[in-house]
Amino acid sequence: MSFWREFFRPLPKFFSIRWRRNMIVYNKHKERNQFKREKMGQKFKEKAKSTFAKPSGIDLNEALKILQIESNYTVEQVEERFKRLLNTNDPAKGGSFYLQCKIQGARNTLLEELEKPQEQQEQEEQEEQKEENTEGTEKKE
Repeated sequence: MSFWREFFRPLPKFFSIRWRRNMIVYNKHKERNQFKREKMGQKFKEKAKSTFAKPSGIDLNEALKILQIESNYTVEQVEERFKRLLNTNDPAKGGSFYLQCKIQGARNTLLEELEKPQEQQEQEEQEEQKEENTEGTEKKE
């Protein structure tokens, strides 16, 4: 009996030391993984901002093909084709949700392309007004 007592006596000490060491290692890994998760979360947020900022990944030519519109189009043509194609591809009528998403993306792309020249004109007008204002103040001085 004394042999077995002597044999098992150091085991609790061994396991407690081992347990403490394992807990230290576990906590280090936990902290490192938490840091990685936070870093990945930041990367995901940045990526989400860049991808969700442009609602569709469709280029102009593909959008024109999807809506079956010629290159010289107007907002009315885009809206008309959009409504017609969206209604024909309604899932309740046996259409495809995927196609509806493609149609929506094509519409967004085309409308963004139409808005770009308007925004550029507005920016140029604002710059001209600023230049005129600065010239007017310089002449007064």
